[in-house]
Amino acid sequence: MRRVEALALQIPEVDKTIGVSGVNLLVGAPQSNAGLLVVRLKDWSARTSPETSLRSSIGSFYAQAQGITEAQVLPFNPPAIPGLSATGGFSMMIQDKSGKGARALRVDLRRPLVLGHRLLAPPAALGSGHYNQRAGETRRAPHGRRA
Repeated sequence: MRRVEALALQIPEVDKTIGVSGVNLLVGAPQSNAGLLVVRLKDWSARTSPETSLRSSIGSFYAQAQGITEAQVLPFNPPAIPGLSATGGFSMMIQDKSGKGARALRVDLRRPLVLGHRLLAPPAALGSGHYNQRAGETRRAPHGRRA
């Protein structure tokens, strides 16, 4: 574990590391011959070139870690939001503690979605759009046409 951490700290883009021995993140269980190393990179303002990007840093670390034959080192970038990635999503459960009923709850839940969509939508001069809540996508049409 110390060798892997020392190797990570040699990469110029790395700011800090935190190592935890005895954790197997892939199976989600304690394991005496496994470890987890969390690597924090320097701020984006200090990593502006393609050579200092996250992808490049992971590739560099992976290439160097192949020299440690006693361990299998698998660097990867977890999703920014737990459970939200290119292949997954997130879910939530809502409880109506006000007693107003399902219809009022639906209206209250839709309000932040509409507000968020308005914040992310381009100015009206660029065209109109349609937000499909179920599919989670926005379709845009040229100005003056419906999506």
